[in-house]
Amino acid sequence: DRPSPGVGTADAEPRGWLRPDATGHCDWDTRGWWIQRCDVWSPSMGRNITVQVQPAARGGNAGYYLLDGLRATQHTSAWVNDVNAAATFNNSNITLVMPIGGAGSFYADWNGPATYDLDNPVNYQWESFLTNELPAYLQQHFGVAPNNNSIAGLSMGGTAALNLAARYPHQFRQALSFSGYLTTT
Repeated sequence: DRPSPGVGTADAEPRGWLRPDATGHCDWDTRGWWIQRCDVWSPSMGRNITVQVQPAARGGNAGYYLLDGLRATQHTSAWVNDVNAAATFNNSNITLVMPIGGAGSFYADWNGPATYDLDNPVNYQWESFLTNELPAYLQQHFGVAPNNNSIAGLSMGGTAALNLAARYPHQFRQALSFSGYLTTT
């Protein structure tokens, strides 16, 4: 499943090396399937956001963003842990992009901090991260074209996927919602 490749420079294998990130370089995810855990700096949120990325099998430039549901964790994407999308797309020439976190955020930019934990309020600026900050990182380090992406989500993420695709048609060519609660008017 998981290689034991080097860190740093690219080689002939588009998946066989760890990309740079905000901490130095990404880490291999313990689930295997060529998944890298990358910390991407978000100026809008003022912190690193961990993103699980499975590079395209043959260096393709398409990205497939997969968003979690309401109970998103800070540890792993449900797309990796619960349904193993990485195994499903293992031989595809599409880069899977699975951000970690965002519980209850609808992957939107909030006007104020989320205060469910009064000692540690969270600044949700997910729309800015997914549409303005993350695409440049993915283009530079994974070869993902900023205008050749699809987006899908489960539940809360399904709602967000359709909303983001509607607002950013230049970024997302397709959108899928799995059990999203949609207002279609």
